[in-house]
Amino acid sequence: MRKGIKILFDNGIKPNHLFFYVLAYPNEIQDAVNRVEILHSLGVRPFIMKINQISTPELNKLAHWVNHIPYYQYVPFDKFNQKLIGKVKIPGVIEC
Repeated sequence: MRKGIKILFDNGIKPNHLFFYVLAYPNEIQDAVNRVEILHSLGVRPFIMKINQISTPELNKLAHWVNHIPYYQYVPFDKFNQKLIGKVKIPGVIEC
């Protein structure tokens, strides 16, 4: 993943122009979290894709952490609590 993204950077594509789908399986949440963190560290935008529209509470939490206001930029996944959305202000984030 890093090697391919580096090729794009080396050829003049800016990180903020890149958007990557991250496949997420219910039994491999931590693997998806790791891939999101790698993509974030490279300055590109991840987006969680649930495989076959499967929904579990943990998979929904992961999708919300990444796909909405990108909470992954501000709080680690294991500390993310969906119940606090809108109740806790994150510096620099405007919620709609």
